[in-house]
Amino acid sequence: MDWFLESVKLIGAVLAIATAAFIVFDRVFRGRPIFALHAKVRVPGDNDLFLRVKNVLDEDVVIENWDVSPELVGLSTDQSMLAIVKAAIGNIPTAILSPLGELKLTLIILGTATGRENVPITISAEWNNTRRPWPFRRTLKIKTTAARLHELKGAHVIL
Repeated sequence: MDWFLESVKLIGAVLAIATAAFIVFDRVFRGRPIFALHAKVRVPGDNDLFLRVKNVLDEDVVIENWDVSPELVGLSTDQSMLAIVKAAIGNIPTAILSPLGELKLTLIILGTATGRENVPITISAEWNNTRRPWPFRRTLKIKTTAARLHELKGAHVIL
C-alpha cells in the first residue's frame, strides 16, 4: 500500500511541475505578435517583400528597438525616397499597433548584400503591450539570408 501512496504523490508532483511550467510559458508567449516575411506580387517573377507584424491582442502593442544584423537589408515604412534612405541607414521608428492591427515594412535588399548571399541575417525588435507592461521587453526575431530573400522576390505568389 505504501508503494501506491508514493506513486500518487509522485504523479501529483510531476503534474504540479508541468502545470507551473505551462502557466509560465503561457504568460511569457501568449499574445506574441506575428512577425513574418510577406511577399506581394508587383509583376510576375518580381515580388515586393515585406516584414509583416500583426497584433493578435485586443490592446495596443509597442514595437521598438529594431535591429538588423548584419546590415544587409533595410526596413522602410513606405516607398518614398526619404523612407528608403532612412532604411539604408538603419533608422526604423517605434511603432504602436492598434488592437488586431498590422504593420508592413518594405524589405529592401541593400547593395552590401552582394557577394554575401549566404550570410545569416537576423531581423529583431522588442515588443510590449500597453495595458500591463512587463518589466522586461520580449523579443521578436526572424533569421534569413539574402539568397532566401532573392528566392522569395522571384517566387510565384498565389493570392
